[in-house]
Amino acid sequence: ADNSTLNTKAIQSAIDFCGATYPGGSTVLVPRGAFRTASISLRSNMRLHLETGAGLYGSTAPKDYTISFQWFGGRQVYNVSRPTGPVPLRLMGLRVQLRI
Repeated sequence: ADNSTLNTKAIQSAIDFCGATYPGGSTVLVPRGAFRTASISLRSNMRLHLETGAGLYGSTAPKDYTISFQWFGGRQVYNVSRPTGPVPLRLMGLRVQLRI
């Protein structure tokens, strides 16, 4: 919770565990603190709940993000799984801040 340690694996493991164990609906709770992460993938029927004083902060290191080789427009291109613009999210709660 020091905003410098990369927590992606721990956060994704909690998401994957809850999604597999409770596919009908589950909540992943992020406790108070500042957590640095790269891309995470949520599952259907899942809530990501940030306690008061909790924050998720995107890593600024490109090496922390997945790069894949894909077909796009009839040619192969590299895709980096890092948001580069507005991300559609629905936020619920009081005093919620989103920083990308």
